[in-house]
Amino acid sequence: MYNSESLSDITTASPKYVVDLGAFWTLGNASVNLVEKIYGPASEWENDDGDNPTNNLEYFRTDVGVTPVTNLDLSYQLTSYFRMNIGALNLFDRYPNKLNGELRSHYDNLAYNDNLGVQQYPSFSPIGLNGGFYYLRGAVAF
Repeated sequence: MYNSESLSDITTASPKYVVDLGAFWTLGNASVNLVEKIYGPASEWENDDGDNPTNNLEYFRTDVGVTPVTNLDLSYQLTSYFRMNIGALNLFDRYPNKLNGELRSHYDNLAYNDNLGVQQYPSFSPIGLNGGFYYLRGAVAF
């Protein structure tokens, strides 16, 4: 039997749409790859595991709005066999909306001995939970 949570997992937890816009430029040995990903709205119903005075499951809806994410890669061919890249996934360190506030208050209540209070962001977020990822990469061609 499906409940509100399982139904939302298969119907609304994925973004309604994803738009990918990209541009790639080269000039001599340098290149720039810019990608803008726009994730449409998503939502999920989640229960509080009975962390409430009635000990019955209560369901709360968490919404993640339209979220743009910028990815950037700058590359330079130093020699015929060595390339360096510097870049970022989620350049502007975007995070999803936080979990429903009432659900978090149930999770944070020490009376229920629940460790879910550390969770701030929804696990169904299309952009993850960790913000930006920045890198420096070298590649050698043999």
